[in-house]
Amino acid sequence: MQDQMMNQMQEMMSPVRKLNALMLDNTEKLVSFQLDRARSYADLGIKQMRAALEVNDSKGLQSFMNEQTKLASTLSQQLTDDAKTLAAMGEQFGKELQEVSKENVSTLQETATKATSRKSA
Repeated sequence: MQDQMMNQMQEMMSPVRKLNALMLDNTEKLVSFQLDRARSYADLGIKQMRAALEVNDSKGLQSFMNEQTKLASTLSQQLTDDAKTLAAMGEQFGKELQEVSKENVSTLQETATKATSRKSA
């Protein structure tokens, strides 16, 4: 009897475990992406601060300003690409969440049906 109850409990908890695993995997991917991007933007900022320190005349200032214009364009593209990547990650997570949810509903229905049939037997 106790084994049967444990088996039922494990069957009922299986969907929760799947959902939690999916959430954890998605969180890990998201955090990794964000840390990578934060490092990239921080490195870029430090590089620009070092470049600004090298300016010591009007010609250097002109060159620095020209580079800033190019950098703004590059940064804009990078931000756009990052936004697309985040959107794709969100879309993939949504698809995976739907799949797990469908599986979970089926599993819960099967478990409930088994439990009902065992009680009536």
